[in-house]
Amino acid sequence: MPIKLQLDYMATRDGKAVAFVEMRHRRNEMGAFPTYMVGLHKCLMAKQLTLVTGLPSMLAVRWADAVGITKLPPDEMDVQLGGTVRRGDAQDIEPMVYFDVNKFRVLEVPSGL
Repeated sequence: MPIKLQLDYMATRDGKAVAFVEMRHRRNEMGAFPTYMVGLHKCLMAKQLTLVTGLPSMLAVRWADAVGITKLPPDEMDVQLGGTVRRGDAQDIEPMVYFDVNKFRVLEVPSGL
């Protein structure tokens, strides 16, 4: 999708939109951390897309050992300051929404994962 809409994909069925999806890939195992964080701005855009279109927004994450999906944003948002300092960009520290990894629905793990 266009960068201005913040989410990665619009899922379709027979050419008709059915959901919006943010996709992530992490090298660690799903259980390595109790939470998964996403920028508040991305959650706000997901909520806006859902309110305007009536279509669900989802967060899909591929970890080293599993693939999981959950509602974006979650019903109850745990907002804290967070982010990364790896790139040396002060704007990478921002309000983040923390998702309980136990709330992800684990999908069938692809072979070779």
